[in-house]
Amino acid sequence: MPDKCWVGVDLMGVTCQECSSDRFFSLYFVWFNSLLSHIKNPESSRIVRVVSCTSISDLLTRLSRFTNTKKDAVSHASKVIFPSLNYWRKNLQRHYG
Repeated sequence: MPDKCWVGVDLMGVTCQECSSDRFFSLYFVWFNSLLSHIKNPESSRIVRVVSCTSISDLLTRLSRFTNTKKDAVSHASKVIFPSLNYWRKNLQRHYG
């Protein structure tokens, strides 16, 4: 995956923060899965993974502000934590032996 995609991923994070509530609710699941795919993809560069994590953080923060979707935010957060920790663990092992 080319490093150029980090700009689009970053803009998705801004969109999650700035769009209307109706648009956010209709698209957050699609955006979340798109961002998560970058984190899980072993071909993604480090910058794409970092920006994807940041954008997901923005998305989950906004999602958690609504009382009817707090549980969704927690559920989605758990889907991000394990792939992210796994990636960084492998990366550190490779780097430090």
